[in-house]
Amino acid sequence: LARGHIHARGRVSLPLAPGPIPPDQITYDIRADLTDITSDVIVDGKLLVADAVSLTADQTMVEITGPARLGQAEISGTWRLPLAGDASGSSVVEGTILLNQKALAEFGLDGLEEVVSGEARGRFTLDFDETGTPRVDLRSDLGGLTLGIPGTSWTKQPRETGSLDVSATFGDRPEVDSFKIAAAGLSAAGRVTTAEGGSLGEARFDRVRIGDWFDAPVVLTGRGPDAPLAVTIPGGTIDMRTAEIDTSGGGTGGAGPVGPRQPLTLALDRLIVSEGITIADLRADLDFAGGLHGTFTGQMEGAPIRGTMAQSTEGAAFRLTSSDAGAVLRGAGVFDTARGGDLELILAPVKAAGTYEGEFTITDTWVMNAPAMAELLSAVSIVGLIDQLEGDGIRFAEVDGRFRLDPKAVTLYRSSAVGASMGISLDGYYDLVADEIDMQGVLSPLYIVNAIGRILSLRDGEGLVGFNFTLKGDVDKPEVQVNPLSILTPGVFREIFRRPPPEIPTE
Repeated sequence: LARGHIHARGRVSLPLAPGPIPPDQITYDIRADLTDITSDVIVDGKLLVADAVSLTADQTMVEITGPARLGQAEISGTWRLPLAGDASGSSVVEGTILLNQKALAEFGLDGLEEVVSGEARGRFTLDFDETGTPRVDLRSDLGGLTLGIPGTSWTKQPRETGSLDVSATFGDRPEVDSFKIAAAGLSAAGRVTTAEGGSLGEARFDRVRIGDWFDAPVVLTGRGPDAPLAVTIPGGTIDMRTAEIDTSGGGTGGAGPVGPRQPLTLALDRLIVSEGITIADLRADLDFAGGLHGTFTGQMEGAPIRGTMAQSTEGAAFRLTSSDAGAVLRGAGVFDTARGGDLELILAPVKAAGTYEGEFTITDTWVMNAPAMAELLSAVSIVGLIDQLEGDGIRFAEVDGRFRLDPKAVTLYRSSAVGASMGISLDGYYDLVADEIDMQGVLSPLYIVNAIGRILSLRDGEGLVGFNFTLKGDVDKPEVQVNPLSILTPGVFREIFRRPPPEIPTE
């Protein structure tokens, strides 16, 4: 069972009578000091070492108390083996363990340097039942540990506490049958298996919640001792409005992949980009090495989208394309009356959380049943175009613009839409929370003829003759105002009838 040295003393009492002496008539009380104890039998596959522990024994119980090391894990506790009555031979150890990288390795959780540092005390119970397979239950308040989740900004500082509950089975391949943690806005529950050789096999969490931005299952898969963990998120929701995502990939600033691949696979139910802007059925194959980058697909208002993600100095930038621009705009809650068209959208992050600078181009789209545009066309008395708008719609060959998107608003620096029937320029503000707009622009009828005026205009979408207008109020029914004098003011001189457009930040 074990090897070492013992110095024992005690008393044994038994009746002096002829014949066999029944065991229940023999009493004893033993005290002993055990030194230099080693065993690779008590916990199969683990070396137990104790420099100095104490032993007590009587006819009811054997106890050994003191500090020891189980592999690399430092423990202190008491082992008890009941002897009286119907004792089955099962024993138990109760004590404390120092939770650190060395201890995690003994549970098959090595290679978690990016996740755990420091050390904390935990209380454990280790059962040795008649099957011979030790089982441990562990609890800790995590005080003293620094915890972090790769790819996010979530951390738990050493001074913060929480709760950890673990039930695990030892053996050739230890398994964590139940793992529950709650700390600093994080909660997770799952189980962990180990690979052959003792390294991490798979950590599967049915539900992980981080703050108010992440609610999804997570699977961590070991890829060998020299490779980072693979992360899979097979469902759930991520809310980018308050997300704490670190896409820097170790601060390489977009230099591209560095070192071994750090795969992140997403199969999200929903990705909330901003107020009212949600991507459903998001599928992504990404890589954290050198900064988050990769490809993704999804749906907005039922329209398929495809995109790529690349690293910039401020984080991950996106390029998104779709063959149904109208559905994407409806799904984004930006423009409900566009139909069809090819979309290319570029989003580049800035320092503010959840905020992007963007550019878009849409080709060959139709606008129909647009109340604001109908009001505008009615105000300038273009009856034919109103009929088109209420019928098959008005076709625009090209729509483009530049904007700023934050979790609560869209700032449209500039935009233009041009077609044979008309041209429009537009800039201003869209409050995504209140669903209100404050826009201004120029409407140029018969743009295919009127376009000669572009040489006299500062903006795309404006012709020689045009009407200055404003749109204010509820996005579904804004107040439309047209300046009739602007029709007499060609090209560049229309600037005197409107405010300056939103300024593009220099950051």
